[in-house]
Amino acid sequence: FVNGSPDAVYGFAEEYSKDLHEKGYMMLYYKLLSNKGFYALRHNQFYRAIHFAEALDHEVREDGASDYYYLATGLYGDIYSNSHNKGRAERYFMQALEEVGDRDVKFTMRVYLYLAEMLCLKDSQKALEWTDKSISTSKELNNIDYLSQSLAMKAYLFFIIGDAQQFSQVYRQYLDLRSKGIREFNRRYENILEVARLAFDKDYESAMDKV
Repeated sequence: FVNGSPDAVYGFAEEYSKDLHEKGYMMLYYKLLSNKGFYALRHNQFYRAIHFAEALDHEVREDGASDYYYLATGLYGDIYSNSHNKGRAERYFMQALEEVGDRDVKFTMRVYLYLAEMLCLKDSQKALEWTDKSISTSKELNNIDYLSQSLAMKAYLFFIIGDAQQFSQVYRQYLDLRSKGIREFNRRYENILEVARLAFDKDYESAMDKV
């Protein structure tokens, strides 16, 4: 999934999924079907991703595998988020959170961040609530990957709001965590945070250079 060409990936995934299904490893089987959809989406194959989501949704519901309904629902949310249909994406993500319960906490944190990112301009206060949920959960699990992303997203939201004091406070927490040198630290939002810091410092020329 990381380095293979799409044709090679889909061919391998097809073989692997058959093997998992034959051996009855259904959790891994359903998650592999979901990952095929995410892979297609990351390679801008929107209609293929929809096809994978529909097939997965049909299969888990036909199998009565209610513990895994969220995989298909979450995939739909991701698809519509990436196609800028934010309203439909939000509905699917909310449904997925209901379906997942406490079975897949990493999935839950990822959805929290998706919702925060989608709502950052539409409803920044609601977006902050989602980041706080993600921060709380990631701290409970000591998950540095999601904690670093969540802190970065919260700082970015304060930039959108225009609250320099709150931005600085959360940004310092982000930098303190980064300074620990933990391998799982995620730098996904780092450049935009640096742009925000420079903008708050009124160093607009340097900020524009980083955009």
